[in-house]
Amino acid sequence: MEKEMLLSLVNRIIKVDRGGPESRVGRLLAVGKDYLTLHTKEDGIIYYNRHHVKSLTHNAKKSVDLEVETEELDFIQARDFQDILECLRYKWVKVNRGGPESLEGVLEGVNNEFVTIISNEEVIRVSLFHMRNISQISTCGKSKEDKKEKSKEKDKDEHCKDKKNSSDKGNKESKEKKENNEDKANTVNEQSHNDKANKEDKSNKEDKEKHEDKANKEDKEKHEGKANKEDKEKREGKANKEDKEKNKEDKEKHEGKANKEDKEKHEGKANKEDKEKHESKASKEDKEKHEGKANKEDKEKHEGKANKEDKEKHEGKANKEDKEKREEKANKEEKAKHEDKHQKGEKPKHEVEINEANINHEVKNENE
Repeated sequence: MEKEMLLSLVNRIIKVDRGGPESRVGRLLAVGKDYLTLHTKEDGIIYYNRHHVKSLTHNAKKSVDLEVETEELDFIQARDFQDILECLRYKWVKVNRGGPESLEGVLEGVNNEFVTIISNEEVIRVSLFHMRNISQISTCGKSKEDKKEKSKEKDKDEHCKDKKNSSDKGNKESKEKKENNEDKANTVNEQSHNDKANKEDKSNKEDKEKHEDKANKEDKEKHEGKANKEDKEKREGKANKEDKEKNKEDKEKHEGKANKEDKEKHEGKANKEDKEKHESKASKEDKEKHEGKANKEDKEKHEGKANKEDKEKHEGKANKEDKEKREEKANKEEKAKHEDKHQKGEKPKHEVEINEANINHEVKNENE
């Protein structure tokens, strides 16, 4: 619930919750961070944990007068519910109004998780989260309430007794006998009540001792378990650390060895491949160079031979043509001279020689 809405109800008569053992009607005195303070006629001042308040009811037309001035009340004003509990330390308190979780005792200790209450030689630890409300109880007030209840019971018994006496007025003997029986029964009841109280005190004492032994045993087991757990965790952590370091060293060694082998293998393979490539390349280059050189030499030889033959053929042919032209020209000139001399009537001196030379020359040309 919002704090602003609760503050608007301060000094008004309200009803907390619609019903149940925790429901109370009273005047809202104060509103804190996580609590509210209610003044009731039955229980006095009650400090409610706001987390457990389900509803608030305010009757605008009909209000209840508690006949107590707010200024006369002495109540605790604190920051939160835990501070309220701190202020109630070492006082007789009542936790919750009713039900199986209601209890009374001395508030011995408070922390962030639970409160410790000592009741009838029992040490009870109540979760702070599940505390619905708390109120302080004075021992004198408690004794007065007990006296009032006893006086009421006594008045009731006397009234019943008077009624019986008035109805049985004529029978005095039976009345005396009945009174004696009643006294006897009261004595027996009182004795049985005392025995029962002693038995309860004894059982409470035994329960308290059992509870304390159980609590001490649980604390001891918890402490030993915690210590053993811490020792175990330390040992396991140390062992895990050593194993981890050992595994790390083994891993580094193994990886270093594997990397070295892989590197050597890779380098050997790479060197081998490079060597084969280099050798094949060199062989190829040498082969190409050798073949090129051989082809070049063969080509040069062939071309030289062909050129020489062509040159010789061409020169022979040209020489032959020139020779034939010169001889033809010489023959023509000789013939012309011969004809001139023949016409003049002179016989050439070397006619026979020229004819023989021509014949020899023709024979030679035919042979060639």
